[in-house]
Amino acid sequence: MKLDANGTIVWQTTVDNGTLYQDPYAIFENSMGLFILGANSVSRSGGETWIVQLDLNGSLISNATRGTSGTNEYAYGADISGDDYIMTGSGNQSSSWDKDIYIVQDHGSGVSSWTYGDGTGTGHDQGRDVAFTTDGGAIITGYTETWGAGGRDAFLLKIDSLGAVQWMEVYGGGLDDEARFVGQTSDGGYVFGGKTSSFGHGGLDFFACKVDSLGSVLWTYAYGETGEEKSLSGVMGASDNFAIIGVTTSFGAGLKDFYSVFADANGETNGCEQAFTFSQITVTPVKASLGTDGVAGTSSTSSFTAVTRTGAHDVICSLTLALEVSNDTTICLGDSILLLSWNSLTGYNWVDSSTFTPVLSTDSFYYAPSDTITYAVYNATDTVYVTVSTIAITSSDSLYICTGDSVFIGGGWQTSAGSYIDTLLAVGGCDSIVTTNLGVVSVITNPVSAFICIFDSVFLQGSWQTFAGTYYDTLLAGGGCDSVIITVLTIGAVNFTPVTASICLGDSVSLAGAFQTTAGTYHDTLSNVMGCDSVIATTLSLDSTYFISFIATICQGDSVQITGGSFATTSGIYPVFFTTVNGCDSVISTTVTVDPTYSSSSALNICQGDSAQLPNGSYSASAGIYIDSLLTTTGCDSVFITTISVDSSYVFSISASICSGDSLLLPSGLYANSAGTYIDSFITVVGCDSMFITAVAVDSAYSFSVSQTICQGDSIQLPGGSYVSTARRAVTVLSSPIY
Repeated sequence: MKLDANGTIVWQTTVDNGTLYQDPYAIFENSMGLFILGANSVSRSGGETWIVQLDLNGSLISNATRGTSGTNEYAYGADISGDDYIMTGSGNQSSSWDKDIYIVQDHGSGVSSWTYGDGTGTGHDQGRDVAFTTDGGAIITGYTETWGAGGRDAFLLKIDSLGAVQWMEVYGGGLDDEARFVGQTSDGGYVFGGKTSSFGHGGLDFFACKVDSLGSVLWTYAYGETGEEKSLSGVMGASDNFAIIGVTTSFGAGLKDFYSVFADANGETNGCEQAFTFSQITVTPVKASLGTDGVAGTSSTSSFTAVTRTGAHDVICSLTLALEVSNDTTICLGDSILLLSWNSLTGYNWVDSSTFTPVLSTDSFYYAPSDTITYAVYNATDTVYVTVSTIAITSSDSLYICTGDSVFIGGGWQTSAGSYIDTLLAVGGCDSIVTTNLGVVSVITNPVSAFICIFDSVFLQGSWQTFAGTYYDTLLAGGGCDSVIITVLTIGAVNFTPVTASICLGDSVSLAGAFQTTAGTYHDTLSNVMGCDSVIATTLSLDSTYFISFIATICQGDSVQITGGSFATTSGIYPVFFTTVNGCDSVISTTVTVDPTYSSSSALNICQGDSAQLPNGSYSASAGIYIDSLLTTTGCDSVFITTISVDSSYVFSISASICSGDSLLLPSGLYANSAGTYIDSFITVVGCDSMFITAVAVDSAYSFSVSQTICQGDSIQLPGGSYVSTARRAVTVLSSPIY
């Protein structure tokens, strides 16, 4: 049925499965509309879970059950998160009344269901409410007859998203205590509540309990009066406040009236709350799978008439009962106390507050309790509590002294072990007999061994020790007595190991925490078997890698043997690779140069009487062919062939006579006018000297003057045989004698 804000019916429908009866216990709004969860009875001994989906107009979308006839799978509480749902109730595999806590849930990946019990099939355990938790799991509450302090007790069961038990706690007293609602608080804890007969104002009261995330109780309150307040459900508010709803006989117009309690996050109301403490135990339930898929049902639309009802009032708590004794009264063990109602009021009953077992049905009486106890005095409308504390008159204690010490007990200074009795006056004026069990503790000698490495130190005997030996330290033991620790100190050696290593030039090796490439000493510190330093000093040497180069020069036509045994006849570089005795690479390279050999011919012409220098340095004046073999500057043979030709030199001798006063033209082009030998040298066409020797003789010359007269027309013959016919001076030179 959907109502508007004024309570007017908007629409209504009925949903039926055609079975004995159906009980809806929860309604939520989800993405499709309204989601109704509850129970469906198929017989008087069996039930199924019931799931109905309506749209927002009340039209049926789906109607299904989950369960098997004759098998109990009954649900009483539910919660949703989005389109996921979870329900709790009671279930088992038979029609037996002994049932276990039942859970069915669907996280969108399929429906799963389980039961939780002690595994014996005894006792009736029932889930009444469930809530999803922020970690993806769920918290379940209800009541159990299997575990607890007596009767029915409330429980909290925490499971994860797969139904695995994370923890379970049971809370209760000697009578029935049942939880009907649960919710998670903003601090990660939980509030659950219901009804209690074990605690409260008398009869049946509402209760609420706050626990932390692991189920430890933070506070517990009862709400009500001396009549009956029966909780049916509850709900959490946005600020961790909550409301409990049910019925009451203590308040209202009479008989049973609707009763609601609204409390803040601390469980406090208008003063009607009463603090108490549950008995709490931790249990481990057995998880088992249960249930099968159910069947779809039917639905129809019904017509109801909206009826407006009025009548409500606030409950004001006011207890007027007073007692002659305070709530915290102390008496000596063996004494008695007068429990008396104020102003001689009558009609009160004194009971043990934990069990409500009657102490005495009278308004006042003397009572001698054997232990501290809380009494409740009540009548039809009021209840007040009083706690009576008793002081024990006997006690025992244990005391220890060190050997040689003493303590004042039993009326004197005691030095020996034994039991000593002292009678004292307690705070409340009661005798208190204290029995002291005295023990004498010997000085403790504790030999120990200690080990340090050489150059280290350890604090022993009041100073830092560096040498092996036995050292004594006196300390206080747990009982305050001397404890002598005898330490035998051993010194462990530091190992120093020198080693050598070699690498080839250009290689590296890891030493002293890095890769080393140069020769030197490197230290690596390790721990030996005794835990002391072990220093390895590595002297690193570098093995040479050799590169040997040779230069070889040969003459043209020769050969040279290079490293490795082969012969080279041409110029070039010939490398040969070797490994040294230390395993390092070595290269021997031979550079071969071929020097040329020379052969030359030459022709020389010399003049007769001259000589020519041959290539070997000698001289030759004769014509011929001369062969000389010489070495070049590089040591190679060179052949020189010299052909010598001798050109003639000429000597000409000439005798000439001239007349005195005459001159003679010599071969040199000069004139000689005196007698003598004249030598003229000339160069022939081949460059040789030619000599002209001219011997000049001068003959005497004569001069004759003859005057001749001739007749005109005549002629005269001159001495030279010529004729002249004119007058003149005629000179005749005659070269031959005139006879």
